[in-house]
Amino acid sequence: MLLLVIFAALFVLTEQAYDQTASCLMKIHNDGTDIGRVTFSSTPGEKQRVLLDFQHPSLNGEHGFHVHTLPVAEGGHDCSTAGGHFNPHGVEHGAHHGAMHEGKHGVEHGAHHGAHHGAMDGAMDGAMDGAMDGAMDGAMDGAMDGAMDGAHQEAADGPASSHHVGDFGNAIARDGFVLHQIDYTVGQGIDLPRNHYVEEDRFVLEGEKSFRGRTVILHEDTDDLGRGGDEGSRKTGNAGNRLACCTLE
Repeated sequence: MLLLVIFAALFVLTEQAYDQTASCLMKIHNDGTDIGRVTFSSTPGEKQRVLLDFQHPSLNGEHGFHVHTLPVAEGGHDCSTAGGHFNPHGVEHGAHHGAMHEGKHGVEHGAHHGAHHGAMDGAMDGAMDGAMDGAMDGAMDGAMDGAMDGAHQEAADGPASSHHVGDFGNAIARDGFVLHQIDYTVGQGIDLPRNHYVEEDRFVLEGEKSFRGRTVILHEDTDDLGRGGDEGSRKTGNAGNRLACCTLE
């Protein structure tokens, strides 16, 4: 219980109102066990949010997640029936946000991103040990490790030349938990961790290209963001088998 309270407090998920929302309960492939909810929210022309809140023992490390073209077949948990990534523009697979930072700025952005989340993870670990000193030490260690990991990841990723509309990168799981949020703001500004500025809506929930009625897939492995140098990378990010899925309503 303490872990959940600390996690929620540190992650700071801000409450916002959106005009449109589509969500569903994720179920383990060919098993049907509920692992949590995924929600896509949008105020067209202004802002969007993607929120994942999952819990399952199989979750650990980075898991690629994408919106696929078709709804899951009747029964709701045979993820193999969802087709490929939703890709109405016929482009190659990539990162979820095409204007990612590159070069020195990419390293700085990655360091900030890694430090932020590393500090949270370290603080949680320390707090679970039951001592404020442990939390502070954990935060410091986590910040340093996270900064290095984040900087390395951003530098390696660089800018994405293209991406499917259904590409959303990786969700990071810690000890069986995923609490992952991405915000998009229509307009110009400086990107922050998990908060990106876009020229137009990143996704839509109404109309021909709507996500509603399509399937969200959580994969077993890490999405290489189209930079693996092979056909699989350019098509799916080599994200591995389909771990869980649900159809957005």
